[in-house]
Amino acid sequence: SYSIFPALSMSQIVIEPYNSVLTMTHLIENTDETFCFDNVALFNILNKILRIPSGNFNDINQIIAQVMIGITACFRFPGQLNMDLRKLAVNMIPFPSLHFLMTSFSPLQTYQSASYQNINEHMLIKQMFDINNQMLAFNSHQGKYLTATGIFR
Repeated sequence: SYSIFPALSMSQIVIEPYNSVLTMTHLIENTDETFCFDNVALFNILNKILRIPSGNFNDINQIIAQVMIGITACFRFPGQLNMDLRKLAVNMIPFPSLHFLMTSFSPLQTYQSASYQNINEHMLIKQMFDINNQMLAFNSHQGKYLTATGIFR
């Protein structure tokens, strides 16, 4: 599942937090993996990284689509190093209830400003763990990672 969690500071609909709380039980019980996004992080990416000051939900959907394409590319195209979501879950999820995965994406760029840069592996990994490229708004440097994987294409 790909789940977007609302932000209290940006919410215009009163029932958004209730929907999230009531959905959590279903996400815990009925999904094997949940790729998490939140509106604060996505709007921060629009403002800070992509420099789109008045972004809308179409821009947010473009970011989420890029992440989804990146996650699913390894099993949509044939090759020797391919995997599927089941293999990803086996390698990433140590306990069944801990199947909420944080995503990050690098390099982030809009389709209009897509410039081809020469980026090496070190820069990609550094950007993947950068707070500004993460799809959840929290400081991951203050916590610990249980597992991590990089999907390169």
